[in-house]
Amino acid sequence: MWWRLAAANPAVDVVHGDATFLADVLAQRELGHADVVVSGLPWAAFGPDQQRAVLSAVVAALPPHGVFTTFAYVHARWAPSARRLVRSLRARFDEVAVSRTVWGNLPPALVYACRRPYLAAGPR
Repeated sequence: MWWRLAAANPAVDVVHGDATFLADVLAQRELGHADVVVSGLPWAAFGPDQQRAVLSAVVAALPPHGVFTTFAYVHARWAPSARRLVRSLRARFDEVAVSRTVWGNLPPALVYACRRPYLAAGPR
């Protein structure tokens, strides 16, 4: 839960809110961009429009050297929404590295490390 993260890391500004409003969160803090965005969102549960809106907000918030990291559960990797996520990541980032399966996680998961966002937030 987000409040545990905030309590355990008092020097970190933890925001609980809608990821599509990332630009507003940055503006409220007088920040021009986020160097890194880490997400634990349930991508496989999102429809196409919601995935697109969140990824567009993330890309718009990152500078050219920015990094976006998220994870997915292995059992859902082949679901249409999960495959759509991977296509969307590859359309928005120059590099999408996929980790090995993290078997110690329950359920097992993998991590997507996405680097160098394309300036245009939409799919290419």
